[in-house]
Amino acid sequence: MRRRRSTLTALLPTLLFVVSMALFLIKHAFRLWENGNKRVLYCQFLVITYPLLVMNGRTGVYNQWPKIAPELLTALGRVQDRLIFRHRKWLKRFRITLDCTVWEMTGCTSDTFYHHFNALFEEGMTWLNYGEWQIDHVFPLAAVDPSDVGSILGAFNYQNLRPVWSADNSKKGATVSSPPPVNSSLTRGHPDHLQIVPAHELHILLPITRTDKALV
Repeated sequence: MRRRRSTLTALLPTLLFVVSMALFLIKHAFRLWENGNKRVLYCQFLVITYPLLVMNGRTGVYNQWPKIAPELLTALGRVQDRLIFRHRKWLKRFRITLDCTVWEMTGCTSDTFYHHFNALFEEGMTWLNYGEWQIDHVFPLAAVDPSDVGSILGAFNYQNLRPVWSADNSKKGATVSSPPPVNSSLTRGHPDHLQIVPAHELHILLPITRTDKALV
């Protein structure tokens, strides 16, 4: 009993500090909100929460980072961010919203992504010279059916991605040289409790078909 009291006594200053900081942040947020500084409030929220999101990985707890040098880890993150930006831009083009993150649609962890590209690197390619090479979709995004979730998951999947020299990628363009990949499910959740979500259960909000886009 005495040990428990001594432990609580030792933790009391830390608990008081956490509570006081939480009250300060709440008060600060309300003050910004009342003054109409919503943009500043949003930016500060991102500054506080972004490191937590990075620590949890781009897919929440369903992620595993490779054990590599810090400079390579930074370069890997830059490549991933560029890929996420490109996929998100494609989804916004057709006004598609799915019940998952953009990185989850890649179907792999950061560790798998790293080793997948390492195995496909040509001579002279490294994570540090990204820009001289680009990420190529074997089956191009331009040929993907935006109304079919399975086709979208297949095109976004890491197995449909490969490193290609920038000049060669420009020459290829949207040339279709393989059948369209289709993924019938999406994997999410903790590695110890993975959840398999069928593609037809992923909600699509307001998809625009090619015919509709041509009429806009």
